[in-house]
Amino acid sequence: MLVQCILRLKIFTCGIVLSTPIRWSAKIRLRSFLTNARRTVEVMAGLRIGHFGSMNGFWSDFNRFVHDDLVIIVLSNFELTPVQRISQYLAEIAFGRELQELEITTPIKINESILKQLEGIYAYGETIEQDPYVVRNLNEALAKLTQMDVPQITTGEFYKVFQGYGIRPDSTIIVTYEDGQLYIFMRKNHGAWFKYEIYPVSDQANSITCVAKDIDERVVFNIKPSDGIRIVHFDVYGYETIAYKT
Repeated sequence: MLVQCILRLKIFTCGIVLSTPIRWSAKIRLRSFLTNARRTVEVMAGLRIGHFGSMNGFWSDFNRFVHDDLVIIVLSNFELTPVQRISQYLAEIAFGRELQELEITTPIKINESILKQLEGIYAYGETIEQDPYVVRNLNEALAKLTQMDVPQITTGEFYKVFQGYGIRPDSTIIVTYEDGQLYIFMRKNHGAWFKYEIYPVSDQANSITCVAKDIDERVVFNIKPSDGIRIVHFDVYGYETIAYKT
């Protein structure tokens, strides 16, 4: 017989205290999303109550395994850190489960002229009519973005290029080719932009797959002479973003 309980949680969000009743049983997994926070009640080796939260500058994930005298807290001041996956892996280790080994990838050599074709400004989401008074020379814009160093990117100088060439920051991915390396420059959580290296690991007919050097992300370039180049970006949680070279 399933024993149902009622748990009343108080969640503090933007200075407002919300009191929310939550029901669970030993065979039910319940997820409730509130703004950017996550509360999860689920069964692993017992009951888990967790909360995920983030804002500009940090990520955090808290999990308490009520029946197992275990609490796991993961904090990071780097927004690309997959804190939820790390929490899950730590829990599996604590409960004696085997972890799946990460696949080891090795860069492959691809002709420089082909890699050079992949660089560009890619757009995703709904398209809108561009301001006719904005002169759009995307090759010139790409050259300026490629030349920017870390301090210029950190202080947001690239926004001036976006504005000057009619590039939408909320639906754009930049791919650059610098000193024999590919880089992806894209918007992440809370609107923060990151630029990091990607390298090719597979070269199939009309398709090149790259992975990020320091984080668990994948980018697939689909190359069709008639349709141009499309990229599919997979983040650490498997969510995909499809964009087309403009």
